[in-house]
Amino acid sequence: MKKLSTLFIAFLFSAGMAFAQDNDASIEQVGDDHDATIEQTAESNEAFIDQEGVGGIADISQDGMENFASIVQDGVTGGERTTAEIIQDGDLNDATIYQEESNVKFASIEQVGNNNEAYVVSEGGGRADAADIYQEGNDNYASIHQNLTSASSAEINQWGDDNYATIENEGSPLTATINQDGDLNVASIEDTFGAGNNTASIDQDGDMNNATIFQSASDGVADIMQNGNGNTATINQNQ
Repeated sequence: MKKLSTLFIAFLFSAGMAFAQDNDASIEQVGDDHDATIEQTAESNEAFIDQEGVGGIADISQDGMENFASIVQDGVTGGERTTAEIIQDGDLNDATIYQEESNVKFASIEQVGNNNEAYVVSEGGGRADAADIYQEGNDNYASIHQNLTSASSAEINQWGDDNYATIENEGSPLTATINQDGDLNVASIEDTFGAGNNTASIDQDGDMNNATIFQSASDGVADIMQNGNGNTATINQNQ
């Protein structure tokens, strides 16, 4: 009986270890001088890194259950390094970074909480672009899209639940920042082709606020700050 009990305990321990390690991770690298790291704790997480070119750096860290993270860096060129990082702490979070024709680009996503989504897409042959997303809370969404840009910087920070933020930058240098603290806030910054050297920022503190900045001219500055609940603000800057 003692021998059977010992075997049963050993079986439970080994089964529990196998279940706790039920994570999926994949790294594929083509080219030279790439660095990639995936660290996952808990169970049922998925992480994928795909790098092609020269000198890409990619890191994924996930702690929780049923999280998904993906980094793709395609056409990375040498010299100064192109870097992508995803950190997720919680459950059911989703994060993706895609950097194409990357030359000294930097992207990071950090999510703390549950059921958050974040996406960074940087396309075209731009140089020295940076994109950062930080979300703390539940059910938040953030996305940054940079297309054919150089020397652009985009940052989204959200604290609370059910917030939504997007930055869209098409073909011109832009410095854009969105900060939201509260619940059910919406913010959007869009900078179109033909614009350049613009600065845009949205800062919302409270609940159910809505802010939009649209720029199609050059050398513009646009700022929205809202403190309270249920506010709406829009800025359009055209040529």
